[in-house]
Amino acid sequence: MAPKLRHPFIDGLRNVPENRKKELNKIKIWMHSQPHLPHISDEYIYLFLHAAYYNIDKTKTCIENYFTIRASAPAIFNDRDPYSPRMQVMISLG
Repeated sequence: MAPKLRHPFIDGLRNVPENRKKELNKIKIWMHSQPHLPHISDEYIYLFLHAAYYNIDKTKTCIENYFTIRASAPAIFNDRDPYSPRMQVMISLG
């Protein structure tokens, strides 16, 4: 289960559409029809919706790309210790 996130844009910004629950449900229905996508929390879906300015097609593309890249190149997401020798070399290169 994904951790519960706290995001000020869910209830705090003026540019959030009135029908955001409707948009959330559209994405959830679409995700259930995509067997290669994992189950994610509503808060996580709101992150993708917000990043795509609540455009459903752009949100779908964003989710699809995120999980495709994460599956095909896990090192980008997993090996993030800035103090590891490998990362220190990369940091020193600029």
